[in-house]
Amino acid sequence: MTRLRLSAFVGVVLCVAAAACGKKGDPLPPLRPVPARITDFEAIRSAGQVELRFTVPSVNLDDTTPVAIDRVDIYALRAPADEPRLPAGQIAGDRDRLLTSLPVRRPETRGDGAGSGVSALVPAPGERASYVDRTATDDPSIVVSYVAVPVAGTGRGRPGPPSAPAHVPLDPPPAAPEDLEATWTATELRLSWTADASENMRYRVLERGADGSWRAVTPEPVTGGTFDRPVRFGEETCLAVQAVLTDGNVTSEGAPSSPVCVTPVDTYPPPAPASLQLVQEGTAVTLIWSAVEAADLAGYQVLRGEGPDGAMAPLTGGLLSATTYRDTTVEPGVTYRYAVRAVDSAPAANASGLSPIEAITVR
Repeated sequence: MTRLRLSAFVGVVLCVAAAACGKKGDPLPPLRPVPARITDFEAIRSAGQVELRFTVPSVNLDDTTPVAIDRVDIYALRAPADEPRLPAGQIAGDRDRLLTSLPVRRPETRGDGAGSGVSALVPAPGERASYVDRTATDDPSIVVSYVAVPVAGTGRGRPGPPSAPAHVPLDPPPAAPEDLEATWTATELRLSWTADASENMRYRVLERGADGSWRAVTPEPVTGGTFDRPVRFGEETCLAVQAVLTDGNVTSEGAPSSPVCVTPVDTYPPPAPASLQLVQEGTAVTLIWSAVEAADLAGYQVLRGEGPDGAMAPLTGGLLSATTYRDTTVEPGVTYRYAVRAVDSAPAANASGLSPIEAITVR
């Protein structure tokens, strides 16, 4: 009897289970997507700090939009410099290594931050973001490895893949360049300095503005020990150079050098005019010559001398803008020699040499 009751109970349970298997319940909510990997993570080391820069992902890992992202977690691992470097996944896999979490604005947020509850100073997807670690003081025995992880949701959330790690040695930054010298020609100003022979050493040239602040005049750091730019005569120019050592996605910036300040003076005359021709027209002599190409050309001066040995003296009081001149002060039977020179607009005007001298005897 007991065995029959047990069999009946099992049968009922199986029937109920079979009926339940065919019943449809409410659908499960779709899984929230995760943000794509940060692909331009970089670290810039300077005295006493490391600045981390990156672009907040604008798409999900599966390339869909809008992106699901609420923050970027930044991890840091301090380790002896002689130990092997850990991969990004292991660095970000330990919550004890979390350095900071940077909030991200929602994509639909307007520029004033309305509707998000997050300051407009916080980056949105697709915008550049940065974080400064001021605990990275000089210690050649230590390397700090940084990793950035985009996260959707709160708490542990749904993290996207970690960025490539930035392994930052805490060596002292490169020394400031020495022996700066500024020289110039008629068209260019050249700044030179003693360059380091290291393969990865680059240099950033800085200029002091009218407000006293310094700005980079090289969009990208340059190699070698020279920098050329157009000369500005009569204006003070103050330049300095900063050494920049780059290794992959890690850059170490030294302090700027002592500045060098110069006020270039224009002592460069324009070229001499060429192809001077003389034509007698009635009782006058007309001069024609080729134009001079010079950015600071102010004009031309005509000179005349009488006879084969007469001194050449200016014939015009001011400067001529045209490349022709009509001399109406000549006398028949007299031989005249003519030349032309170009004059620039420098405060202390520079005059070219004379054009080839041409002679004519007035009929």
